[in-house]
Amino acid sequence: MKFNTTIFFLMFTFALIAQTPSSFEGISIEQDTFLNGRDASFYEDGDALFPSQYHFEWDYWQGGWAISSMTDSVTSGPGNLYSAKTGHGIEGSQNYAVGQQGAVIALTGEAVGQPLKGVYITNTTYAHNSMRDGDDFAKKFGGDTGDDPDFFRLTIKAYAQGQLFPDSVDFYLADFRFEDNDQDYIVKDWTWVDLSSLSENVPLGTVDSLLFTLYSTDSNDWGFNTPLFYCIDNFNGDFLTANDSPELAEQELELFPNPVVDEVVINWPGNLSEAGVITVIDASGKVVIQKETRWDQVRLDLSGLVPGVYVVRQTIGKTIWTGKVIKL
Repeated sequence: MKFNTTIFFLMFTFALIAQTPSSFEGISIEQDTFLNGRDASFYEDGDALFPSQYHFEWDYWQGGWAISSMTDSVTSGPGNLYSAKTGHGIEGSQNYAVGQQGAVIALTGEAVGQPLKGVYITNTTYAHNSMRDGDDFAKKFGGDTGDDPDFFRLTIKAYAQGQLFPDSVDFYLADFRFEDNDQDYIVKDWTWVDLSSLSENVPLGTVDSLLFTLYSTDSNDWGFNTPLFYCIDNFNGDFLTANDSPELAEQELELFPNPVVDEVVINWPGNLSEAGVITVIDASGKVVIQKETRWDQVRLDLSGLVPGVYVVRQTIGKTIWTGKVIKL
């Protein structure tokens, strides 16, 4: 019995190791182009399929996933539909995927039925700028005063043997519900989202696909006004550190006091002339604070957060400083 158990454990461990994440670099496209279902009904990369629907009669991308290498992080409007706000994939890579409302990822190969890992997510330039500025169809998040409690949420659920399980992972692409408007944010960097909890209450060996749905507080009788698009990269991969990539340099971020009740002070790690982005992530992988910072903005108000352990990440260029803080 011990022998059989050992064999099973080794086989299970090997299966986990053998899973191939979807980086989309295996899909051949030129720089500043995209694939949107006109050429194929799905795209395959790593151990996953990414279905795409194109409406040939009306000539538009109808649903599912597009594969993109677009780099325009500035231009607003639907003409720039396929660009990530970052202007590139994770770690500066070329390719990434753009998703729509109701997009599904089908697991294949070694990934079928194995515990899920995670995915990197960010906004499209189109959605980000629409929420930041407002446009002909959608409001500026926060309103004129910044006090409107707007949010844009991506919810991910797992299918197993045709059944959609109720457990979900929520990721806020924008959140303006904080009492302190300085804590309001619109995601503009690649952010790690842990999907492992989706496997916990599903019978082992049965998770076969994931469903992605969007919700915005900006809506009317005809539906949501916020552009319903987002970007993903390194699907079902691991959280990347400096050890995983020569493109990233990671150092320890100094935080005090720690533990903290209300306000934590960050020992600014960068060149005083540089701007950076600071991100606070809770234990579930949700971004709870994200904002631009400069050398004179070294105090971070955590009073609105529930007690727990949080990861604080400061990004300046290709250097990342990371620390943990205990919120009392």
